[in-house]
Amino acid sequence: MCRKIFIAATGQNTGKTTISLSLVHLARQRYKRVGFIKAIGPSARNSTAVSLTRMRR
Repeated sequence: MCRKIFIAATGQNTGKTTISLSLVHLARQRYKRVGFIKAIGPSARNSTAVSLTRMRR
């Protein structure tokens, strides 16, 4: 059975990633298969990931 949790907040820098990773940690202790996706927000234009992608081209 697939159970899904969506974590959202009204602003940035509110601890969504920290809470998500804590829940993943707890879920992995109980379930065999656990997944995690972090969406890219509007501030991704200046992120390191975008810079690294440009360097690979």
